[in-house]
Amino acid sequence: KRLLPHFGGMRIPLLMPHHFEAYKTKRLGDTYLPGKPKQKPEDDTKEEKLKRKHVGKLTINRELKYLNSILTYAEEQGTVIGSRPKMFPKKQAEGEGRATIPLSPEEIGLVMSHLEGDKRILAMLMFLAGLRKTEAFTLRCEDIDLANGIMLIRGKGGTVQPVPILYDLVGELKAVKGKRKEGWLTVNPKTKKPYISIMKSLRAACVKAGCGKRIFHHL
Repeated sequence: KRLLPHFGGMRIPLLMPHHFEAYKTKRLGDTYLPGKPKQKPEDDTKEEKLKRKHVGKLTINRELKYLNSILTYAEEQGTVIGSRPKMFPKKQAEGEGRATIPLSPEEIGLVMSHLEGDKRILAMLMFLAGLRKTEAFTLRCEDIDLANGIMLIRGKGGTVQPVPILYDLVGELKAVKGKRKEGWLTVNPKTKKPYISIMKSLRAACVKAGCGKRIFHHL
């Protein structure tokens, strides 16, 4: 009943990892009322709304194991299997606290509207360019090529990866970088070094935006 609406219309050989990840993300956003699993959220009383919980990773892993069994059966019947679902790590599933739910595009926009200065551009680099925390915090002016619309991201082992600058980022980067040709893009005014964390600002912006979700750098 959970798998069929999502995978029922798909061809098994064409199932790819992103299909399974989309299912996991969707299920993390689903909720249930203990004792009344079939009740819809709109039918909850005020007291019941407070008791509603998010579907856990352990439950999602169980559902994916059922799906994996179906794929194994199909393979035994001669069907080519393109990909199999990847479970949440055991420690993560069994020791989970609150479920991690991605922010929607609308929520990202609201969070951004409550950030300014360095914190805003760093959040945009993570949200809109997909940079990891350290990659965003240590980005240098000489690695930003606004004319060609790319950033050179320096990773582990000396690797350099070109990342496109999306339209929304162009104006922001131009304003922060100015005419500087080298040096860190952002510097913590207290330490005169790159930021280590902007968690306090992210959480405050999330609260002001009314998201009600857990937020952290890697999200």
